[in-house]
Amino acid sequence: MFSSHPPRNWHIGLLGLAFACTSTGPDRTAEPPGLPPPPVTQPVRMGISHSSDTAIVGRDPIQLSTFILDRDGNRIDWWPHTLRPLDPDLAQLDFYYRVSAIRPGLARFELRSDSLVTLAETLTVRMLPRVAYLRLSPRIGTLSVGQELQFEALLFDSLGTPIVGRYVEWGGGGDGTVSATGLVRAVRVGHMVIGAVSEFQRDTLAIDLR
Repeated sequence: MFSSHPPRNWHIGLLGLAFACTSTGPDRTAEPPGLPPPPVTQPVRMGISHSSDTAIVGRDPIQLSTFILDRDGNRIDWWPHTLRPLDPDLAQLDFYYRVSAIRPGLARFELRSDSLVTLAETLTVRMLPRVAYLRLSPRIGTLSVGQELQFEALLFDSLGTPIVGRYVEWGGGGDGTVSATGLVRAVRVGHMVIGAVSEFQRDTLAIDLR
């Protein structure tokens, strides 16, 4: 007579069968033997670029950026690297690679890889003094109608040292004209005022026109 109940320890037999099925046959998730490992991307070139090659003491910082390239010219900027100032007494570098000038001089910055491949690159940025005051020249009080005269804006730092190469904005009003380069022309009898501005420093001069 057959029993309606399963035999004792039937579940142990099923587990053994399942184990046997899963433990036999090749491991299909393993890598086939004999294949070389995939190539590791490595940097072959790195560099530093800048928004300007000069920074002015007390003014807005300039921006530095870095790039790292592999042998195919692809950017791998995730490669571990460090950018640091070599002259911290001249310039300050923040977390976002912004450079602020501390005092005049030539500040160097070094980019170096931090992993298996050692690469290094340097960049030099000139730290410039800010304009402390501006003076118009020549200091004259009269011009004849029809006369033209070229004026200069003389710039100096806090020590009185002349500064050249900075942008100067010219302007004026009255009975004469002033060009963008400081050329003044007396148009008619009356008077005029000329002025120049550079880095928030300005000077003006009143002139009678005869």
